[in-house]
Amino acid sequence: MRALLISLALVVALLTALLMLPFSDAGSRRIVAWIDSATPLDIEYTSGSLFGLLELKRLSLPAGAVRVEASGLKIQLDASCLWHSEFCFDLQLLEGAVNWPGGRWQQGAMSASGIASAESITLRSVDLVEGDLIFDPAEDSEPAGFIPPEVLLPLLLQVDSMRVATLDVLVGDVSQQLESIALVGRWSGTELSLAQLELGVPGVGHLQTQGSAQLQGLWSLALDAEVSLEGDLLPPAVQQREAQLLIVGALDDLHLNVRSEGAPDADLDARLNVTEVGVPYSSDWSLEWASVMPLVELVPSLTETDFALEGPLSGSAQGELLGEQTAEFSAQFSGEGYTAIDAAGTLNWQAPMLTVSDLTLRDAISDSALHLNATAQLAQSWSVEGRIASDGFTLPEAAGDGRLAGAVSLAAQGEGASWSVELGSIALEGEVAGLPAIVKGRGGIDSNLELLPGALHASVNGTDLSLAVDADRASMSLVLDSLSRWLPRSRGRIELTGEGSTALHSLQLEGSGRGIELAEVQVPLANIRGQIDRASSRFRLAVDAPEIIRFEREFGVQIDAEGDLESFRANIQSRGELAGELRLSATAQDGAWQGELAPAQLETSAGSWASREPVAVSWLPIENQWLVAPHCWKHSEFELCGSKLQFGAQGDVQLTMAGDTRALEATLPRGMRLRGEAQGRLNAQWRPDAAPELDAQLKMENLRVVRRYGMGERVRTEYELIQLGLARQDDGRLGVTGQVRQQGREVASVAGMLPQDSNGAMDLELTIDTLPLTSFTPWFPEISSLEGQVSGRIDASGPVLDPDINGTLSLAEGRLALVGNPTELTDLEMQLTVREGGGDIAGRGMLGGGELRFEGPLQVQPELTLELSLSGERHEVLMPPASELVVSEELAIAFSDRKMQVTGEIKIHEGVLRHEELPAGSVAISDDVVIVDLAGNAIETERPIALDADVWIRIRDRFRVEGEQVQAVLGGDLHLVQTPTTPLQVYGTLNLLGGELRAYQQTLQIKRGTIAFSGPADNPELDVAAEREIRSDDVTVGARLSGSLDDAQLEVYSDPVMSQSEAMSYLVRGRGLDAGAGADGTALALAMGADVVNRSGIVSELNRMPLISDVAFGTSGSEDDTAATVSGYIGNRIYVSYGVGIYEPINVFTARLYLQSRLWLEVVSRLESSVDLYYSFEID
Repeated sequence: MRALLISLALVVALLTALLMLPFSDAGSRRIVAWIDSATPLDIEYTSGSLFGLLELKRLSLPAGAVRVEASGLKIQLDASCLWHSEFCFDLQLLEGAVNWPGGRWQQGAMSASGIASAESITLRSVDLVEGDLIFDPAEDSEPAGFIPPEVLLPLLLQVDSMRVATLDVLVGDVSQQLESIALVGRWSGTELSLAQLELGVPGVGHLQTQGSAQLQGLWSLALDAEVSLEGDLLPPAVQQREAQLLIVGALDDLHLNVRSEGAPDADLDARLNVTEVGVPYSSDWSLEWASVMPLVELVPSLTETDFALEGPLSGSAQGELLGEQTAEFSAQFSGEGYTAIDAAGTLNWQAPMLTVSDLTLRDAISDSALHLNATAQLAQSWSVEGRIASDGFTLPEAAGDGRLAGAVSLAAQGEGASWSVELGSIALEGEVAGLPAIVKGRGGIDSNLELLPGALHASVNGTDLSLAVDADRASMSLVLDSLSRWLPRSRGRIELTGEGSTALHSLQLEGSGRGIELAEVQVPLANIRGQIDRASSRFRLAVDAPEIIRFEREFGVQIDAEGDLESFRANIQSRGELAGELRLSATAQDGAWQGELAPAQLETSAGSWASREPVAVSWLPIENQWLVAPHCWKHSEFELCGSKLQFGAQGDVQLTMAGDTRALEATLPRGMRLRGEAQGRLNAQWRPDAAPELDAQLKMENLRVVRRYGMGERVRTEYELIQLGLARQDDGRLGVTGQVRQQGREVASVAGMLPQDSNGAMDLELTIDTLPLTSFTPWFPEISSLEGQVSGRIDASGPVLDPDINGTLSLAEGRLALVGNPTELTDLEMQLTVREGGGDIAGRGMLGGGELRFEGPLQVQPELTLELSLSGERHEVLMPPASELVVSEELAIAFSDRKMQVTGEIKIHEGVLRHEELPAGSVAISDDVVIVDLAGNAIETERPIALDADVWIRIRDRFRVEGEQVQAVLGGDLHLVQTPTTPLQVYGTLNLLGGELRAYQQTLQIKRGTIAFSGPADNPELDVAAEREIRSDDVTVGARLSGSLDDAQLEVYSDPVMSQSEAMSYLVRGRGLDAGAGADGTALALAMGADVVNRSGIVSELNRMPLISDVAFGTSGSEDDTAATVSGYIGNRIYVSYGVGIYEPINVFTARLYLQSRLWLEVVSRLESSVDLYYSFEID
């Protein structure tokens, strides 16, 4: 029995020892060693026990082609769970990996806790810092379809919480990082259920999905996801959008739908088969929106265009995701003058080739079409080839009026940092701005900035550009005949030539500008020369403009600059009414430029301005910052100082000024004078990520403005106070205050708020209280007198770019007179009412003694539109120098979209047009005329407001034309018609009712005459007859002018009928040829010859000489005292004439001094001299 008890005790001890093995380090070591030798597991024990804290240095499990590895494991088992037949564990590891053919999973530190039983594994939490999922597709593998295996998990796997901080997915050379991954789900048998799967893609957005999958047969999926697109890597058009994703079906017929609501609404439907080779698919997509969508909302870089898409935009795609794919699309958009552009095309993709087939842009209204065909190889070594062709297209509005046709081909290629681009077979022809346009040739450039061989010539809008490149040299020529064809309200000619190597290692430029006028600045001549040497990185630039005129003030400027990558210097010299020198030098230091502006002094007509100390200047290219040291410019009566001067992407500027405004006179037109004290300051800070800070104050006291016009005429106005303030408020808005005081009271004030950006709302109030218009007279040189009082209030609120404007303005006791014109507009009363973007204008006044009335509605927003009814009776209009009219009018004037329409009637009751000859500028050039040189190149053009006119001019039979050569009375009706696309057309007839005509040095009586217009105003039909009666011989002779003005026929006639030479003798000399035949022939020939000389270029050149005008050769006297004469004007008041007798040696010198237009002093020197005072007057 004792032996039995001992045996039982040994068995119990043995069993106890075996049970205690997992609870001890030594026992656990032996168990781990046994498992390592008896199973496929490869385990390396570190410390601890199985039912305590077990630490393993390494664990690996080979399972065929799959191998699982982990290191740095710490396992904690809870023994209390064993009573429930479960294992409760906490797990930590430093690294882990799973390798399989064609891929691997590797991870960093992980912690997990869970419960395992015979039927299930529950992971309560899994936290993973980082992981990598890598797929290495075999290069020699044949494509094959995906046959999904049946995936059966014999137990239940429940994941309550799994989080992965970052996960990198690498497929071949393509990688994508995922972040913030969270998973909740379960897997049992072949059924996989996801209660939650969240992940983020940096720079793109987040995805949240739920659903299920049956992992048997062809697998069946049902996933519903929400996608938030908010990353900065996305185009702005899709940022901050939400999308719903639905995936339903088996893998051989998987249905995918993506829906995103917003502006625009986006929808995608697709079906794909992932079980076949290449994964075939088909899809349809569309974008829809309520109204037109500006293209800038989709592509922010297109800020300079007004293109807008018309909805919907749709397309389709089909093919194989891993093979060839084809997509078709269609869209419609408008803008830049095109009403409806239809776009359609086909794209084909088969890696690595992308093909664009017949991409067509077509606008039916402008009859424009463009066709694009191109292929691109998108690989490490890439290339693009394409061709754009058109049978004709109208240029967009930004490029001006014109139409081109032709084709351009493109070829580009590259690899790594090396590339080249070539435009070949350029052939464009057409018309731009009414001139022929042509672009032909080929050319290109590569990544070394070396020009490719070719030749290019372009002639567009009156500008010629030529570029020629051979194997070694390149040359360029640019001739811009008229700057006005490119910049409005400008003129001038620019020429530029250049020559250098094809690699652009050296380049020489030389050019000139002639007759430049831009923004009130005139530059008669400017020369420019430049040199660039890339080998030494040196450059030199020289600009010389010997004469610059602004506001009648003249000065010259010469600029010299040279330098390299390490140093730079520039000198600017000015002479004339602005004289001085600015010298700037700089050196490169640590990626920045540090320079110095030398002390300088500038001499102006208002005194000297000086900067006495050197000024440090810095440029930081990386930060895009300019830094200028604090300094002052001082005048004897004024000071302008900058205490902070930082410019660029962010800035900080602090300026102050103080002194007498007299120091600023040099910036004003000649003849203007300023007096008064001015004080001001400006503090401004800005940076890209915040609204700018601004605080500005300007105060001027006792300001006097005087403008002199010459001949003792001048205007003057005074301001007691002008004050303006701007200050950024706590809420980010900009406060605005201002006032103007005259004669002891406030005549104008402004107050309100401006938003911190253009999308905010403004709130401004302008109040005017009997503001004298005389305050503005000095600022308008063409006005000699401006009087009246303006009162009212204007409120502006709402968006800055589209504000709501409401209020009224009224003018009382108005008076307007122009310089050099005695006709005045007096007693002017006007009322302007503006409300919600619209309003009315009405007024009356006295013009030349007759009442003038006008009224009509106006629209301020979205653009200025005006419809004005204008009427008046019997205005006495004086037209310098000595003409006058009495007119009445009934006109309707409409203005909209830079187009003016004028209709109605103008009556000329009576008047007189006095002239000796039409002065320069009396006949204006039509606004749509293009002036060209002898070669047909444009010199200048104007593009003002388009005019659409339909006006009747009714001239009563009391209109007189008076001059040295003609005294006539005429009348008739003319119909003037003009459209924006056609020149002025005139229809009607003017009747010559009588008068005298000076011809052949004789006075002829106008007997009859008509001037008939039937279209062009410069080529009427003429039928005019003028006669002279020789009573002593009972002879009447005359001249008849007939035909069009361009092809007029002059015929001399007589009664009784006689030969042409006899009639000409009577017409010129008043007697026939038979009286003193020889002498008569001489006199007649001299008279006719003088008329020919007067029409020659010799006399024209004499009349172009300074102070000389109206030079003419002729004959004077009659019968025996006939003399050959030459006469002309010196200045405007002195007339001289010298005559030589033909039959008698008598010379006559005559001089007249015109004291007034009708009063003159005459001195005659001949055999007997005389001095006479004449006064002429009219007797009705």
